[in-house]
This record gives sequence, structure tokens and C-alpha cells, in this order.
Amino acid sequence: MAGGVANIYSSGDVSMSECNMTGNAAADGGGVADIDSSGDVIISGCNMTGNTALGNTTLDAAHGGVLHIESCRYVSISESNMAGNIAVGENIAVGGTL
Repeated sequence: MAGGVANIYSSGDVSMSECNMTGNAAADGGGVADIDSSGDVIISGCNMTGNTALGNTTLDAAHGGVLHIESCRYVSISESNMAGNIAVGENIAVGGTL
């Protein structure tokens, strides 16, 4: 399962602000969230630290220790802390955070 906190599938915009998501783990991509939206994704003022994508179920398992975001028109991340996140799957080049 992707997204230790949330799996978000939306045909519209997705906005997250002033949130605290720490120490979460997901078997697939996105220790915090797997976001698949055809609209815009706007993240502001969020603390997302110490999250892990465990990488133990699929080939896409390494997608992002914090976020796996796809299919969006526009992505904006501002004033957010994303430190100490890990993607431990086979495809570690995808990134520890995104």
C-alpha cells in the first residue's frame, strides 16, 4: 500500500497546509502520501520528517520516502520541512523525499 498517511486520487486540485506528518511508513511509494491528481497539487507549511517507503511489495516501491506525486498539471511545495525521509526499495534513485 502506498501512502502511510493518505492515498489521494482526485480529478480536481489537492491542497495540504499547516500539517504535521512524521514517522510514517508505507509498503510501496510515499511514506506520507501517494497523490494522483489531474489538477494542481499545492503543499504549504507542512512538516514531513522521518517517513519511510519500505519498498517491499512492488517494483515501484522506492517512489519517495515522503511523497509519490503523479499525473498533475502543477506542483507547488513551499515553506515545508521534508528531512530524514527514506525510500529503501530497489529503485532508490527515485528519491528519498519525492
